[in-house]
Amino acid sequence: MNPMKAGSREEHGNADRVDEFDLMAAIWILSSLDENPVMTYRGIVDRVGSTEENVRRAVFGRRELFRTGVPKYRLDSWKST
Repeated sequence: MNPMKAGSREEHGNADRVDEFDLMAAIWILSSLDENPVMTYRGIVDRVGSTEENVRRAVFGRRELFRTGVPKYRLDSWKST
């Protein structure tokens, strides 16, 4: 196996792919640390500085990591706080 050497993402030729993993990691960390498990795409965009399109693509591309949708009772509770 060839270990990745230190350097900029552009030097490795996979800048977009690494950014996608960075974005997924940031979303995962935020969702794990938040007391409230309900997160919105717009909220993620504001917190990680990406676009809604990129966030949606990352979440839907790795559905095994993220639970999309929210039970109505939890959404109602979130809206009332």
